[in-house]
Amino acid sequence: MMKPPNSADARANESKIQRWRLGQVATDEDADVTSKIGENGEIARLCQAIIETFQDIIHNLPKHNAVDEEIRISLERSCCALVLWSDGYGIAKGDFDDIFGRSSKLRQLTTKALSHIGEALTERKLNTTIYEAYYN
Repeated sequence: MMKPPNSADARANESKIQRWRLGQVATDEDADVTSKIGENGEIARLCQAIIETFQDIIHNLPKHNAVDEEIRISLERSCCALVLWSDGYGIAKGDFDDIFGRSSKLRQLTTKALSHIGEALTERKLNTTIYEAYYN
């Protein structure tokens, strides 16, 4: 049975998110996770790629008006929720790979959810790129 992260883990994750939001340099632990990505299963790699795409989109959003700020806040909240979920259960680290390997239903549901998030982000990133190329 999965157990939720304890309060110390939650505080550590909150601290990581705050550092990321402020644009601070990643910690050694973050670098270790990134270097392990190639060793992890497909769901771990997909989750990490989606988190990186979220972060890329957020960091490259224009800062022109209130609408842009509302979009930024919404994307930051969604990204933070994904990061907390992933860090809390060790998804992007590959801690769940063996469980996903044993449960085809869990693997399918998780892959489907992450795929939908990834598709939405990819579409957003493509639209943003086209907009910038056309108007800049």
